[in-house]
Amino acid sequence: GMEALLQAGALNIKEFSSFESGEAEQPKAVFVVSTALKDQTVVIIRDIVSLSRFQYCVVFTGVSHAVHSQMYNTPPGAEAESSGLVVFEQFEEKLCQWMGNMNYTAAVHH
Repeated sequence: GMEALLQAGALNIKEFSSFESGEAEQPKAVFVVSTALKDQTVVIIRDIVSLSRFQYCVVFTGVSHAVHSQMYNTPPGAEAESSGLVVFEQFEEKLCQWMGNMNYTAAVHH
């Protein structure tokens, strides 16, 4: 649990809440969510990232990209036309927008 994350190098572990933010000297954030990147989960991540000075954000979701594609009604074939994970790539772009710089780094994984 939390002890293992701290031993692995985590500097801070906070509640998943719109009232949280990173410290000025914390440029990196990792979010681990069991839910889809939709609705309240998106709102909370947006709020935290927007209130922080992150330059690097990684999101791990317990919901597969295939399920995200169905939820967002991604047209069949859209995956083949791009590099693959359309919904995750779009969320990475949103993360960069919320961080305030499209050159910052964002990644979404399942």
